[in-house]
Amino acid sequence: MLQNSWRTGSPTRRPRRGAAAPMPATDPLVASALANGELAYHYQPKIDLHDGRVSGVEALLRWVQPDGRVILPGDFVPAAQASGLMQTILLSLLERLLTDFGAMQAVQPGLALSFNLAAEDFGSDVVMATLRQRIEGSAIDPALFQVELTETALFEGSEQVRRQVRLLLDLGMSLAMDDFGTGYSTIDVLSQWPFTAVKLHQGLIQRLPACPRSSAIVHGCIQMAHRLGIKVVAEGIESQTVYDFLVKAGCSEGQGFWMGRPMPVEALLSFLGEERNLGGGAIGSIHLAQMQHLEERRRLIEGVFSRLSVHPGSLPPLTRPANGVGHSLERWYARTGPAFSGGRAFQALELSHVKYQTLANTVLDAVEYGATRDEVLRLLHLLTAQSAEVLALLQFVELDALQMQTLSKAPAGPESPES
Repeated sequence: MLQNSWRTGSPTRRPRRGAAAPMPATDPLVASALANGELAYHYQPKIDLHDGRVSGVEALLRWVQPDGRVILPGDFVPAAQASGLMQTILLSLLERLLTDFGAMQAVQPGLALSFNLAAEDFGSDVVMATLRQRIEGSAIDPALFQVELTETALFEGSEQVRRQVRLLLDLGMSLAMDDFGTGYSTIDVLSQWPFTAVKLHQGLIQRLPACPRSSAIVHGCIQMAHRLGIKVVAEGIESQTVYDFLVKAGCSEGQGFWMGRPMPVEALLSFLGEERNLGGGAIGSIHLAQMQHLEERRRLIEGVFSRLSVHPGSLPPLTRPANGVGHSLERWYARTGPAFSGGRAFQALELSHVKYQTLANTVLDAVEYGATRDEVLRLLHLLTAQSAEVLALLQFVELDALQMQTLSKAPAGPESPES
């Protein structure tokens, strides 16, 4: 575990002015710290960028010395890894991790917890079996646990990692790719594993929005992940400027020093109890809904014209637009749309979208049952007009959202004099 624990929430460590940088620990010192109960988890909040509220936490390993000094993982994890102590640390702290998470659930039910596993953890049947047994035996829903993996861990473990990941997923846990955008074949790995989330590397995030190339890459990653039905988590957010950029880009979640530093469980429980709201944004979500709708329409029309130009028997079946939350707009309805359900544009959008889905299925039925080319083209013209209505209504929903945000931030007028 705890490759993730190297991260501090900032790309570089910043010693106090005038303080000497801590010396790297040796394995006997780390073993002594474990025996003395000085190793513990701190938890960094994750914020849902749609509504600005805390949606989860990430567990990060810390060495808290008797004098209160906190030593970051970069100064002791290498020694622990070299001496084979990391798995001992994982198993020793697992019960405490579950206890802490139970306390969080009492304050905020449904909060998610993520942690990192390294390739060597997956190589141990004992470690993985113990992890599954403890989580399954706890009173917490396994679906609230998320395992983060780096591309390196995937390559180092090969089939053993894949087998153990399947066992965790069978339990109900989810899988996130850590440090997305730093590997040579990250996109290829993303296509081969059942990830439900990707974490954009903090180095990429902290160049926003000043670096146009980084901005374009982040936008592209967010759009690609959402097309795959995968959440996007940005790490290393250290300013409101970057936070606002990611909100407007449609990023799912974020974490960083600007929202909350890693903290002991007691401080986190107080943090959760404050019911903070950093502010979310509809603009990014609505923009992504438009892009996803256009992409789905493109695939549908390409499939139809393939049938019209090639013998149907030589092509795979057409993909129909899914009902329920599988559809791109349905996903948006479920996650973000309810915030705007009172607006007229949103109500019209729901009806328009149902009409679009009905027309799409009518087009596909016509193709599959051998309708003439002219009849199929007539239906496609109707579908295109309905698609244009959906997109227009999304833009009106966007205006409604901006109006609501403006009204919520407007200063209060002068109080009327008391009678």
